[in-house]
Amino acid sequence: MFKQKLRYWLPRIFVLVFAMSLLLPAPNFISGMDDNEFIIWLVRLIWVIGLPAIFCSLILLIALLTKVVSDKY
Repeated sequence: MFKQKLRYWLPRIFVLVFAMSLLLPAPNFISGMDDNEFIIWLVRLIWVIGLPAIFCSLILLIALLTKVVSDKY
């Protein structure tokens, strides 16, 4: 039971902590950047937030499609 919860929550916690590590020092960190550094920081932030969202969307889409196909036949 504990291992299942750990497997479920541990990757989510790691992604959340990594995203927070990018956002928490942001005001002081961003003010010292030039435009190119800001673009790189923004791309990293989008990558960290977007990648899990894309994977979740794909998993939900596959689950929905398999349910529709199995209900049809």
